[in-house]
Amino acid sequence: MSAISTSALRLRPDAWTPPRPTAPQPRPAAAPVWTEVADDFWVASGADGFAGTVELDGGHFAALDGTGIEIGRYESLADAQAAVLDPDTRGYQRRLSQRETERRLAIATAIVGGVSCLGSGALIVTGVLL
Repeated sequence: MSAISTSALRLRPDAWTPPRPTAPQPRPAAAPVWTEVADDFWVASGADGFAGTVELDGGHFAALDGTGIEIGRYESLADAQAAVLDPDTRGYQRRLSQRETERRLAIATAIVGGVSCLGSGALIVTGVLL
């Protein structure tokens, strides 16, 4: 019987590596489902919950996001539904810009009104003291 050399049986360290465990891959999110819950009123819901609504109003489709903020008005149901599912639509950006303008105007009006009230109060106090 011949002796087998153990050096011939040695494997190079990089010849084989055990497979590494992989993290579970997240499942793709299910597309929201549109349901007409009343005449001319559609609701989008999916795995993440309530996404928004579309309502036929005055010949246009009004799209609202999941918080009830109007995204815009559209000529077709498909465009309105797409806007609900894609918050980067132009109508939504314009709406946010309009809301920001209204907010700033309200703040400015409150400041001017407050300063006017303070000024009037100072005149009244001065008139009382004189």
